[in-house]
Amino acid sequence: MFERDSSSSTELGALPSDWQVRRFDSLFAVQQGKQVSKKNRVGENQRSFLRTKNVFWGRLDLADLDEMHFTEAEEKRLALQPGDLLVCEGGEIGRTAIWRGDLAHCYYQNHLHRARGRDEAADSEFALYWLWYAFEIGSVYFGRGNVTTIPNLSQSKLCELPLAVPSLPEQRKIAGVLGMVQRAVEQQARLLTLTAELKRALLHQLFTQACVANRKKKLKSAWCRRVGRWYDLRISAPFLVEGLRRNKRRSFGLVQFRGCRPRT
Repeated sequence: MFERDSSSSTELGALPSDWQVRRFDSLFAVQQGKQVSKKNRVGENQRSFLRTKNVFWGRLDLADLDEMHFTEAEEKRLALQPGDLLVCEGGEIGRTAIWRGDLAHCYYQNHLHRARGRDEAADSEFALYWLWYAFEIGSVYFGRGNVTTIPNLSQSKLCELPLAVPSLPEQRKIAGVLGMVQRAVEQQARLLTLTAELKRALLHQLFTQACVANRKKKLKSAWCRRVGRWYDLRISAPFLVEGLRRNKRRSFGLVQFRGCRPRT
């Protein structure tokens, strides 16, 4: 998938010769959300909405959603569909996540751009990883935001961004590989969090609750059994590596770890 016979020079740099470069708005219909104001908060039809603070690279945090009034027409216009991209206008400009349809009647504010695929020419997952690379790693779009007192990526600036566009099957393959690696990263992050929680619990038990005289007995008879009962995590994280040979795959890094998942 990654071997190339030739490349060509583009405004994005050297790309495989069979890739296209297209404007963002030729692939995605872009729309901004509703402005947040005291006036717009007044009304009986209170609905949850996403802010830039809810959007992170590759994920949405739905734990802390704000609410305001949305009319029936606004609900229809601002309804989200699974696969929609949500792109931050301000803050960390360009930060992008995909709406997965996890919550009904959820909309978005005007500091977020909703980008919806126009046709089958672009895969949302691929576009997410391209933007992640372009803004965070490759500095492809350096200087394209409006530089004022607060850096922002206006709708017009987003629409004119050039995107690298391979064929749709290749987009999906690339997104699949990157998605698997990202899931492995998230698994390891959860594992570290759970391990840190176990360490804190052990420190508390050993240094504040265990009686010095009976510590060995208590550890053997109670605490260690509780740890064994409560914690049992097995993570299998296969990492797919491609590129040495075309159409060849090899899996490595299959890791199994016993750690910290509460048993039911």
